Amino acid sequence: MSEVFYVDLGSPKVIDCKAVMYSNYEEVFWLSGDSFVDTNTSVSVYYNYTSEYDTEGIKMTASLVFKKVSEEDLSKNYTCKLESDSQPSSFVTITLARKDGKSYDAFLMSYKSDTDAGLNEDDRNHLESVLEETFGYSLCLYHPESVAEAVLDCIEQSRTLVLVPTSSDPGPESGLLSAIHEALVEQQTRLVFIKTEATDVSSSDSLPEALQLLGKAGDCVTWKGESSRPLSSSFWKQLRYHLPALQHAPKITRLPQTAIEDGNC
Repeated sequence: MSEVFYVDLGSPKVIDCKAVMYSNYEEVFWLSGDSFVDTNTSVSVYYNYTSEYDTEGIKMTASLVFKKVSEEDLSKNYTCKLESDSQPSSFVTITLARKDGKSYDAFLMSYKSDTDAGLNEDDRNHLESVLEETFGYSLCLYHPESVAEAVLDCIEQSRTLVLVPTSSDPGPESGLLSAIHEALVEQQTRLVFIKTEATDVSSSDSLPEALQLLGKAGDCVTWKGESSRPLSSSFWKQLRYHLPALQHAPKITRLPQTAIEDGNC
């Protein structure tokens, strides 16, 4: 009861529930919350079962199958229930959690802003410091001269990608932007797009197509300059709302940084 199974997002997982039954009128099945888990193998989460007869009774194994564990699966309770007319019904409830030690809470990555409205170096340092030191998020950061492999690896290990506008640094090639978008979809990584009041990422035709797609896919939080710096500002409340709950002790890793072309959600 209440056991936690540690999983990797995007990876398959099978959890076996074993029970002994004494008649064919008894049944073992899985619930997701209050809903029955399907036995249809075409859905993303289903269960199947096998049985074995011996002198002790009918040994039944009901296997809960996740084709690819998603972020949504982590927020649910799963219950294996033995329902019987000849004995009291019994059940166990379990949850899933992301494996510790592999992932970061967020990956902070800059994108190129063509205006002077992007965050300056002091603002970016303030953003990183508050998230890591004040709120305790485990961050993956990058700085000039990043390589594509390092960026994609950080996305793979992070629960959320946070894009931060900057008025300095050149942006990466469009091929890397497309690879970032594909990686977010494949890894089912959340995206938070920090914008300024002067930018419009999702509608600017001058921006790379991949960046426009990122702008449309993410949750937007607006940075309003000096008024956004205090911890009591709406900026921090909205940003923390879109970030995942903390999963482990604070940790920070810095990677080489590039920037990506500007935009606005």
